[in-house]
Amino acid sequence: GALVLARSQFFPVAGGPRVDAEPGTYVVPSVFGRLRLSERVAAGVGFYAPFGFAVRWPDDWVGAQSSLETRLSVVSATAAVAVAVHSKVSVGVGVSALHGRVTIRAGIPNMVLGNDPGASGGVGELTGDAFGVGAHAAILWRPLPERLHAAFVWK
Repeated sequence: GALVLARSQFFPVAGGPRVDAEPGTYVVPSVFGRLRLSERVAAGVGFYAPFGFAVRWPDDWVGAQSSLETRLSVVSATAAVAVAVHSKVSVGVGVSALHGRVTIRAGIPNMVLGNDPGASGGVGELTGDAFGVGAHAAILWRPLPERLHAAFVWK
């Protein structure tokens, strides 16, 4: 896993004060395991977060109508098995299941106060999530064991 300390800033091109997003601290999980089933066969599992991002801006900032908050997270579970078919060649296959979620919040223009970017007439929120499954296969070639390995991967 990892600990991420995030900080985002906005610098207006036309001048003006810098805008700082709320700083965030995030734990990004990852756990992996491997089990040797025989001298030539091994299996592995992994649980991890391959993608993620979050930022929250002040409610009255100049870009409020573009973004107040954005969150994206993807978590994955993968299982794989590999077989050594030769002392220098191994093949493997696996399957991954992924779940993603996104939230986007932005200010809605206040039609009474005109198009002032800081004059929000409310907040709109869009959320969504998806689930997917994928497969992968690989060949590992060790032309110079302990020195040079090459892998070919299909996802």
